[in-house]
Amino acid sequence: MTVPEVSEVDDPARTAVRRAAREVREVAFRALVATGVSGGEAAAAAEAVLWAEGADGSGIAALLAELGRPRLPSFLDRDGEPVVVSGDGPLLLGPHVVDLAVALGRPVSAPRLALTAVLESFARTAAVHSGVALRLTSEDRCSLVTSGGRVFRVDGRAAGLLAVRLPADPEIPAGSTEIGCPALPDGLRVAAGPWAAAYAASRRFLVPEG
Repeated sequence: MTVPEVSEVDDPARTAVRRAAREVREVAFRALVATGVSGGEAAAAAEAVLWAEGADGSGIAALLAELGRPRLPSFLDRDGEPVVVSGDGPLLLGPHVVDLAVALGRPVSAPRLALTAVLESFARTAAVHSGVALRLTSEDRCSLVTSGGRVFRVDGRAAGLLAVRLPADPEIPAGSTEIGCPALPDGLRVAAGPWAAAYAASRRFLVPEG
């Protein structure tokens, strides 16, 4: 893994580096494992980081926000509705939320989570593997995920994040925006500052002896 080389642009806030998809995935994985996340969770989260970074540029920011958060999600039941409460963010809590929604067939609430691209990535993976469609709704937007793994951002609101398994693929409203991670044969450009922070965190994965 190489130290980032910064590209020259006029605006320092937009300084970016080009990284291979493999590097983004590996840095995310190592950074999470270094904080005590299991290998399986870290691998799934790393895929979500890459997907979100390719989809809307939010993956590495989500990774940095996740590092250092407390672990261990809690599951409650409030009036028949499963409620997931934790200090974790969407990278580590997201799979629990969407898997519960798929398995139970009932709305699952996660009031402390925002609807982000990493959560959409987990919903996409769950939808494809289970063959069901999902709806994710938060205070500022709604996402529809088809059983084929297509993700659409549509109008919709809920008081806190809510994940719902749908009985069939939904009708996509006119004016909806489809998002996704394109093929990345030439890698992707990422913000240099956040990338450097993530890279530094990933180097704690292996500590030399002595």
